[in-house]
Amino acid sequence: MSFYRYFKFEDSLKTLSSLCLRMSDPRHFNDPFEFNPVIDLSDITYDKATVYFGSEKGLEGIYREKGTKEPYTQFKENFLKTELKGFVNKWLDNRHVHEEKMSFQSALCPRFNVVCGSFTPLSILMWSHYAEKHSGVVIEFNQNESPFSRIQRIGRLINVNYEDKRPLYKFGFDHSELELLEKFNQVARTKYTCWGYEKEVRAVLPVGDDIVKTRVIKKLDDHYYLSITPRSISSVIMGSRIENTSYEALRGILNQEFFKHIQLKKCFLSKSKFELEIE
Repeated sequence: MSFYRYFKFEDSLKTLSSLCLRMSDPRHFNDPFEFNPVIDLSDITYDKATVYFGSEKGLEGIYREKGTKEPYTQFKENFLKTELKGFVNKWLDNRHVHEEKMSFQSALCPRFNVVCGSFTPLSILMWSHYAEKHSGVVIEFNQNESPFSRIQRIGRLINVNYEDKRPLYKFGFDHSELELLEKFNQVARTKYTCWGYEKEVRAVLPVGDDIVKTRVIKKLDDHYYLSITPRSISSVIMGSRIENTSYEALRGILNQEFFKHIQLKKCFLSKSKFELEIE
């Protein structure tokens, strides 16, 4: 099964030359409603807040925020004995102050990046918006080849649903990593119906120093990249307005031995319909 990614021409050359697919921070997507669900804070109770802030994870966060020079073990003992109850009450009274930290974009988005693709290489709008007005390139990726065949081990490959209702994110103090990933995916798979023409598929992947050690993901110049293989690329489709010099540059790259299997195609305008055709 294939999915497609639309590129500006120069970005397609970089991707093919480096075999690295740039990932996106969802906080910087062009639609402000994306990854911005309705927040449900109803699960925040006194008892749950007390359990969390009295746990090792909660205590370590408080210790870091206080910036005290007191040894952690001493801070922990004193805090649990004399400060926990008052801290929780004050925190709940000032819940609105912490809502930004509890928001989806602050709490979860920094922990994941996204690779966006489409199930169609024939979207007139996407060629116009994302591929330099039809002078760029679409690359076809094979989901059955590495790294996409192995994404489920560390992340998720999900199809986007287009809906009129915004997704709901129920905040909790102590979700496991798997629960956080699933909550992130629930939001990641939902977009407003007006975007339905994109027929989008997304690879959702964790980021950070630990995941970089797996070598599936690289970090270069403060951006994360998914390492791809030549076999994961099935074809390269040139836009209907591509220039001859761009065609020659693509031919030069694809003539390398490990790219010999890749088909080079081109989009044309239909002679009778508002449609694109590929040859």
